[in-house]
Amino acid sequence: MELTFWNITGFNLFGITVQFLQQIILTRVLLGKAADRKRILIFLLPYNIFLAAFGAVEFLSGIFAHVGLLVLHQYLYILVWCAGIRYIYKEKRKNAIVTSAVVMFLVFIMEDFTGFFVKQNYDLSVASDLHRYIVLEVLGAMAITVCAAGILRHGRVSEIYSTFLYGECGRKGWRVLLLLLPVIQNTMIYMVNEKKLLNNSNPVVSLLSFLLMYGVFNYVFRCELQKKQITEQSAGIRQQELYIQNLESVQREMRLFRHDYKNMIIQAVSRQGTGK
Repeated sequence: MELTFWNITGFNLFGITVQFLQQIILTRVLLGKAADRKRILIFLLPYNIFLAAFGAVEFLSGIFAHVGLLVLHQYLYILVWCAGIRYIYKEKRKNAIVTSAVVMFLVFIMEDFTGFFVKQNYDLSVASDLHRYIVLEVLGAMAITVCAAGILRHGRVSEIYSTFLYGECGRKGWRVLLLLLPVIQNTMIYMVNEKKLLNNSNPVVSLLSFLLMYGVFNYVFRCELQKKQITEQSAGIRQQELYIQNLESVQREMRLFRHDYKNMIIQAVSRQGTGK
């Protein structure tokens, strides 16, 4: 089958639609809030058409043979999904770009994970092989994404990530590192392929990079969450101490009032007795 701009764009539309659903799922898990369904439908059509056509141009031009251009390809997706997060979830620009980088990093990781299950070699110039390959890649990535989303939700990632995203301390350095995740991942894959390590297995590299990223950020963000909780607990304890001090002050004033009241009664009785 001859691969032309139009049939490649058609195949891309299917894959990008599924990828869009992956991004919606992962973004919801990270931000901990549901998307605006109406805005999803409005954003979906131009998003799919643009990326499907652009992907066809990339494929025909052979851009994926160069690691640097592949990184730029990923950052293009990050920028486009950043616009999606701003529009669909109404997030600020600085939060949207970081979240988009994390989401797209996870999406590309999920795509690589399908390599563990797709063992057969497919001739993409044959229509039947191309169709089977696309279905296995796309549906496999979607299934892995749903499982990963369940794991992240169970691990309370939304609470941890929100503490990082909306906190005030120690954010700039980590934001930069999150934005560099695609560069780190592709550099690792390039080095492994060049040095012929791990049997040139991109899925293994992606798994290692995912575990490394998850371990580091899980530790750091949980530490920040614990600091926040300790600060909130300290503030709560301080408020309780002030409340107790206020109660003690009120009790002292009541005792003084009762003492003064008794003295006033005694004096009044004494004056009445003398008058008699």
